[in-house]
Amino acid sequence: MRVNVVSHIGRHRLISLQPDHLRGLYAQLLEAGLSATTVHHVHTFLHKALKQAALDGLAPRNVVDLVTPPRPHKTELQVLTPQQVKLLLAEAHNTRHYALIATAVYTGLRQGELLGLRWQDVDLEAGKLTVARQLGLGKRFSEPKSAAGRRTLDISAPLIAILREHRAQQNELRLMLGGEYVYQDLMFATSVPVGGRPAGGPQNARNVYRDFKAILRRAGLPEIRFHDLRHTAATLMLLGGVNAKTAQVMLGHSQIQLTLGTYSHVLPSMTRDAADRVAMLLA
Repeated sequence: MRVNVVSHIGRHRLISLQPDHLRGLYAQLLEAGLSATTVHHVHTFLHKALKQAALDGLAPRNVVDLVTPPRPHKTELQVLTPQQVKLLLAEAHNTRHYALIATAVYTGLRQGELLGLRWQDVDLEAGKLTVARQLGLGKRFSEPKSAAGRRTLDISAPLIAILREHRAQQNELRLMLGGEYVYQDLMFATSVPVGGRPAGGPQNARNVYRDFKAILRRAGLPEIRFHDLRHTAATLMLLGGVNAKTAQVMLGHSQIQLTLGTYSHVLPSMTRDAADRVAMLLA
């Protein structure tokens, strides 16, 4: 809001805001290098805000209704192959983000959901993990993205082993740092005191992203986003024969249409496999 909207059209009063002001805003944002998808997000945000302004009598109408935003481009998902995932995990193994990256790959959790996990949210004996909150901007914790976002997942034996090792290393670090480590039950906490703040607090997503990029470069892998690990996990689920409904629950999508639409590139191979299985049954 501050960077993309107020700096451009913040001088206008609500009652005098015109469609041309928004068209100019969108043009300026595109010229500044923002993608059509990002500008579309700005349009959606403004529509919601000005709709409320109109309902409250602060504006005569929702002027956003009169403006057509740029059409967002549907970009092809960037995912790692199973072999590339193995290379990633091997390169990450001796880094402080190994357990975080492994959990992302095995579960498909969003980065905010991962950074919001507490040890009380996981039962390593039962192999269960509960997504109960997420870490957002300003290192604030909040409820998951949607009602479907709060969910309990089964986790596999390899991930359980990784998390056990990670917890043991975290406990050793707590003992070593003493008063410089303040325990907050975070599964993926800061491991060194920074700026006068003790270790053990929530991680900065930008620092995770920077370290993740370095790991990718050392492994000789494509420079994907951290969020693409979620797409990788979903693609691996579907290619591995997990049905779309189960994948929807695992990913925390509110509607199965979102799962089907996002990962439609995987579905043709699944339908071929389904046809072949029926043929085998009837042979």
